[in-house]
Amino acid sequence: MHEHDEHARAAPKIGIVLGSGAAWGAAHVGVLQTLEDAGIRISVIVGASSGALIGAGYAAGMSAGELAERLQELRWSSFADWHPSRRWTLFDSSPLHRALAETGRPLDIEDLDRAFGVLAFDIRKRQAVLLRSGSLATALRASIAIPGVLPPIRVNGGILVDGSLGDRDAVRAATDLGADRVIAVRLHSEPGPDASVTVRLLDTISGARLARSRERASSVLQPDVLIRPDTQGMSRWTARDVPRLIASGQVAAEAALPIIHDMVSTFSARD
Repeated sequence: MHEHDEHARAAPKIGIVLGSGAAWGAAHVGVLQTLEDAGIRISVIVGASSGALIGAGYAAGMSAGELAERLQELRWSSFADWHPSRRWTLFDSSPLHRALAETGRPLDIEDLDRAFGVLAFDIRKRQAVLLRSGSLATALRASIAIPGVLPPIRVNGGILVDGSLGDRDAVRAATDLGADRVIAVRLHSEPGPDASVTVRLLDTISGARLARSRERASSVLQPDVLIRPDTQGMSRWTARDVPRLIASGQVAAEAALPIIHDMVSTFSARD
């Protein structure tokens, strides 16, 4: 066996989970930039809500630097149009299809450069759903669909909404996609703020309580490394603090690098 083949076999397939957090998701870019600069190769990505948007760009082959530039240019109109006449929602998320088409990147999840999964939540079955194939735009629209703000999306017979409700299933989703070791990036204590908004709205609409993931915490698979960028005092719903959020992600990831390098070397030493 050639030396590079032995290295490829010994190195773990690293997955990263990018959690929800609306505009705080910019911190994910800082984390990815630091890992990139440190030579940490990410093979599997799972994203929820804003984490899915960032993860999609990275899985499609964009560098962290390109993502940072794109974030500075993005406007709300890139994802949604004001549409108060729609039932239950204020905005229409269909512009996301157009925005993705204009990038010239793959439009189906299975065609992306890296293994990628999008987390959403099926309000009929009351459970998290991992979208790992099919239309990327449709999957992302489902994952960012906060009821009352953006419309639920129908996929394979399910009615899917905000992926933040499935955050606790993200690490298991990454292992299902082939990750040997998983790094998770969380932008707030769970349940997240956007998850809380979704739960309250769904409770109001359906008149029933969701079977929340915290009620089955014992079955939650924990990440090998947890990174928590500091988002305190930064805007969650506007792009005002994007540069600060990216920097915060870099700082948090840099602090975690010794643990990540140890994780990699320990895995490789098993053989």
